[in-house]
Amino acid sequence: MRAGHGMTAPFFNPFALGEDPFAHFAEMRALGGIARGAAPYPELADAHYVFSHELVSRVLKHPALLQAPPGRYEEVRRKLVDQAPMALLSRSVMLADPPHHGELRRPVAGCLSRSAVETLTQGLRALSRELVDRAMADGRIDAVAGLAVPVSFWLLQEIMGIEIEDPWALKSVTSRMAGAFDLRTDQPPAASAAAYGECRAFVEERLAQQAFRPDGMVARMAREVAEGRWSREDMVANVVFMLFAGQETVVDAFGNAVVALHRFPEQRDLLERRAVDWSSAAAELLRYGASVQYAVARIAAEDIDLGNVGIANGEAVVAVLG
Repeated sequence: MRAGHGMTAPFFNPFALGEDPFAHFAEMRALGGIARGAAPYPELADAHYVFSHELVSRVLKHPALLQAPPGRYEEVRRKLVDQAPMALLSRSVMLADPPHHGELRRPVAGCLSRSAVETLTQGLRALSRELVDRAMADGRIDAVAGLAVPVSFWLLQEIMGIEIEDPWALKSVTSRMAGAFDLRTDQPPAASAAAYGECRAFVEERLAQQAFRPDGMVARMAREVAEGRWSREDMVANVVFMLFAGQETVVDAFGNAVVALHRFPEQRDLLERRAVDWSSAAAELLRYGASVQYAVARIAAEDIDLGNVGIANGEAVVAVLG
């Protein structure tokens, strides 16, 4: 840490928090919104954590806070990519820095034009009505199994352009994959590495059989490879990443929203009376019940200031999203 700016918040240890860390997050916001804390992964030294909306927004957009800047961090990066899951996912759009990040975003942007989103929205509404009507006829529903999972996997299939014959089998795999992204004091769990191998095998099989629609995101990725802009490993990594991130966080966020509305019936009543529109409610529920509490650590590519704290070149910063 660079000296001289004066930090008032106490040392933050995410590993010492219980199942409900939000009161502690609020306390850290009240104490300035930024604190030195325990390393989010054993490959790093300790890190800075930011808690306020303003600082989190700055961290996520700051041009000097990167995933893998050259310099002091390169040795840490080599240690991370020695682990099979991170070796693969380090090539994904989420862990890429400019300008490669923009190259990897191209197929995503092409699949989410306004007309494509309108078509997807119509399909989502039709499927949701069908599922809700079925639940009404049955008299009960498991909100995650009966709504969140089928809706999220339908959307994923439509965007990616591949068939997922057994969503629950893939959901089991991606749930185990999540351990590689968790804050940890040791190596990723063996189950996580095994799950990445299973997901990669699923993707390799689909690619070998060319089992994807010509209008989907996977087909767009294949064209990037054919035209020399991507490597094949880029394509495999990003298909694996989309199969994971494209539904895992959606399902979790849906479940969190249902729990929040059950926990705060007065807020649910506002929706039922249409005193608040669902668009506003969805944005607030995503903020309140974020499915991921900690963003992936970013590394300072140069000395910068955040709030009243100086961040030195090579130091890690973690945005707290909850």
